[in-house]
Amino acid sequence: KGSVFRVELDLALAKGVVASGPKPRASDADVRLRSLRILVAEDNPTNRLLIETRLRRAGHQLELVDDGQQALEAASTGDFDLILMDMQMPVLDGMGATRAIRALPDAKRNRIPIIALTADALPELRDEYMASGLDDYQTKPIDWIELDAAILRNLPWAAADATTVQAPLSVAEHSHQHAHQHAQEPVKAQAREDAGPIDAESVARVRDELGLDVWKAVAEIYWPQSDTDLAACRAAVMTQNATARRSAAHSLKGASASLGFATIASLAAVLERCEPDVAGPTLARLESAYDQARTAWSLTAIVTD
Repeated sequence: KGSVFRVELDLALAKGVVASGPKPRASDADVRLRSLRILVAEDNPTNRLLIETRLRRAGHQLELVDDGQQALEAASTGDFDLILMDMQMPVLDGMGATRAIRALPDAKRNRIPIIALTADALPELRDEYMASGLDDYQTKPIDWIELDAAILRNLPWAAADATTVQAPLSVAEHSHQHAHQHAQEPVKAQAREDAGPIDAESVARVRDELGLDVWKAVAEIYWPQSDTDLAACRAAVMTQNATARRSAAHSLKGASASLGFATIASLAAVLERCEPDVAGPTLARLESAYDQARTAWSLTAIVTD
């Protein structure tokens, strides 16, 4: 039957969370937005191609950069309706870039809406990130309906043919709902090795959304980058470098989740946050799941070619 690995993490809820019933999410109706000029700051090549593909298909005009310093330079000189900002990037991170943009002397540019796109879903991190001057916060893998709702919260004029859409949640309500969903029991990070080959259901869903050709192109970027991330995880565990371990595991987690590799993402999330004494066994499970996924992907590629 395979094995089930379970790690339970007791995490405190965000301050001020009240255990009331969840609020409705934005409608699943087809939300159409006007074409926007969007600056995307994302250093992971897999996530960058996924975001670019989805937003260009929606008719938006994009400028893509891969670190916070480049985002600051683009925001200082370009004309954008919106910035989508990753939080963990080299050179200058998302918080630093956001603070610097808010400090620009140009009143138009320093108030441009900035929405975080990050794999960090912990409430305390959300609060810290929002305090840097963000307007909204979305987690990866990206819920595209919720991202459209976040855009409408900050750019109401961007709506086009959206008469059937419910009023989107405010950022505070969205954070409240997300926290409430985890309020009924301790937070559990569970990684399954018997979830079927390469998490077939979640991978198929992403593949169908993107189209086979695009999904294969993204996967061809994902594997070399993930090889690098996994090697960095291995080196960090061997040298007991917790900072490097968190950075590499975070990168692997976000890209894997975006492409549908839920088992790899789940184990990478555990490796990112676990104590040093369990990092070794967690890494071993992650490497095993990764090898299984890569083998299954190779077989799938042969079948679909």
